[in-house]
Amino acid sequence: MPIFKKKNENFFKKWSPEMAYVLGFLYADGSLELSPRIRGKYLRLSTTDLPIIKKIKKTLKSKHCLVVKEAQGQSKKQYLLRIGNKTLFESLRACFKSQLWCKI
Repeated sequence: MPIFKKKNENFFKKWSPEMAYVLGFLYADGSLELSPRIRGKYLRLSTTDLPIIKKIKKTLKSKHCLVVKEAQGQSKKQYLLRIGNKTLFESLRACFKSQLWCKI
């Protein structure tokens, strides 16, 4: 049974400067994850900069936990925000398919 956490499902449906920022970050340091085995659709953002990932989490009004991957060797500590939501995933896919950022 899925666990529902708060997030703004309509965030990517209407352009705003905040949406442009998150899209840019997603394009640089994120991905869309399709997990057919569990029918999951996820937005994944990762960075070594904790204040940035916290800002994005707040902007998306997400109550999802940040996953911390401890530093090993020369690598820095990584922070991952993974939001599982079909509506958010599909609206992002529509943005990418229509190349929304080129029309702005």
